[in-house]
Amino acid sequence: MLKNITHVRGFTCWGAHMGIKSKRRDLALIYSEVPASAAAVFTRNVVCAEPVKLSRKAH
Repeated sequence: MLKNITHVRGFTCWGAHMGIKSKRRDLALIYSEVPASAAAVFTRNVVCAEPVKLSRKAH
């Protein structure tokens, strides 16, 4: 059974602690060895972070 994205054949993942969250990895890069599609789900909350606003505009 697959437990997370790191177990999917053809994907390489990397994570790092950048200081946004306390003592946890808070940045992830996911690389697909072949062309792939991506999807996004956005919050409905009126208050949201700037990266969410930027992503909404690009969507």
